[in-house]
Amino acid sequence: YMSDWFILIFRNTHEVIKADAFLERENIKREVIPTPKFISSECGLCIKVWKDISDVVKILKEGGVVPLKIADSSFKEIWKAEGKT
Repeated sequence: YMSDWFILIFRNTHEVIKADAFLERENIKREVIPTPKFISSECGLCIKVWKDISDVVKILKEGGVVPLKIADSSFKEIWKAEGKT
Protein backbone atom coordinates (compact mmCIF):
# COMPACT_ATOMS: atom_id res chain seq x y z
CA TYR A 1 0.00 0.00 0.00
CA MET A 2 1.52 3.33 -1.05
CA SER A 3 1.29 6.41 1.15
CA ASP A 4 3.68 9.10 2.41
CA TRP A 5 2.94 8.10 6.00
CA PHE A 6 0.49 6.13 8.13
CA ILE A 7 -1.25 6.62 11.47
CA LEU A 8 -1.50 3.66 13.84
CA ILE A 9 -4.45 3.80 16.23
CA PHE A 10 -4.34 1.79 19.47
CA ARG A 11 -6.81 0.91 22.23
CA ASN A 12 -4.93 2.73 24.98
CA THR A 13 -1.79 4.66 25.89
CA HIS A 14 -0.07 1.53 27.23
CA GLU A 15 -0.24 -0.04 23.75
CA VAL A 16 1.10 3.17 22.16
CA ILE A 17 4.10 3.17 24.51
CA LYS A 18 4.75 -0.55 23.92
CA ALA A 19 4.48 -0.17 20.12
CA ASP A 20 6.71 2.90 20.15
CA ALA A 21 9.40 0.94 22.03
CA PHE A 22 9.32 -1.91 19.48
CA LEU A 23 9.53 0.52 16.57
CA GLU A 24 12.37 2.42 18.23
CA ARG A 25 14.39 -0.82 18.59
CA GLU A 26 13.98 -1.36 14.84
CA ASN A 27 15.00 2.25 14.06
CA ILE A 28 11.63 3.00 12.44
CA LYS A 29 11.05 6.71 11.81
CA ARG A 30 7.95 7.55 13.84
CA GLU A 31 6.30 10.16 16.02
CA VAL A 32 3.78 9.83 18.84
CA ILE A 33 1.08 12.42 18.14
CA PRO A 34 -2.41 13.29 19.42
CA THR A 35 -5.03 11.16 17.70
CA PRO A 36 -7.18 13.25 15.36
CA LYS A 37 -10.71 13.03 16.81
CA PHE A 38 -12.26 12.42 13.40
CA ILE A 39 -10.20 9.21 13.09
CA SER A 40 -10.83 7.71 16.53
CA SER A 41 -11.80 8.48 20.09
CA GLU A 42 -10.32 5.21 21.41
CA CYS A 43 -7.03 6.66 22.67
CA GLY A 44 -5.69 10.20 22.82
CA LEU A 45 -2.34 9.21 21.31
CA CYS A 46 -1.35 7.46 18.10
CA ILE A 47 1.84 6.77 16.15
CA LYS A 48 2.68 8.30 12.80
CA VAL A 49 5.17 6.23 10.75
CA TRP A 50 7.07 6.84 7.53
CA LYS A 51 7.77 3.26 6.41
CA ASP A 52 6.20 0.43 4.46
CA ILE A 53 3.18 -0.39 6.59
CA SER A 54 3.51 -4.15 6.11
CA ASP A 55 6.98 -4.00 7.75
CA VAL A 56 5.59 -1.99 10.65
CA VAL A 57 2.66 -4.37 11.24
CA LYS A 58 5.01 -7.37 11.13
CA ILE A 59 7.30 -5.81 13.76
CA LEU A 60 4.36 -4.99 16.02
CA LYS A 61 2.77 -8.44 15.67
CA GLU A 62 6.09 -10.03 16.62
CA GLY A 63 6.06 -7.80 19.71
CA GLY A 64 2.51 -8.80 20.61
CA VAL A 65 0.88 -5.42 20.02
CA VAL A 66 -1.47 -4.89 17.08
CA PRO A 67 -3.00 -1.54 16.13
CA LEU A 68 -6.75 -1.17 16.43
CA LYS A 69 -6.72 0.43 12.98
CA ILE A 70 -4.43 2.11 10.46
CA ALA A 71 -5.08 5.21 8.35
CA ASP A 72 -3.10 6.51 5.39
CA SER A 73 -1.88 10.06 4.73
CA SER A 74 -5.32 11.04 3.41
CA PHE A 75 -6.75 9.80 6.75
CA LYS A 76 -8.56 6.98 4.96
CA GLU A 77 -8.86 3.89 7.12
CA ILE A 78 -6.99 1.09 5.35
CA TRP A 79 -6.92 -1.65 8.01
CA LYS A 80 -8.78 -2.76 11.14
CA ALA A 81 -7.75 -5.35 13.71
CA GLU A 82 -10.66 -7.53 12.56
CA GLY A 83 -9.30 -7.51 9.00
CA LYS A 84 -8.61 -5.30 6.02
CA THR A 85 -11.12 -2.71 4.86
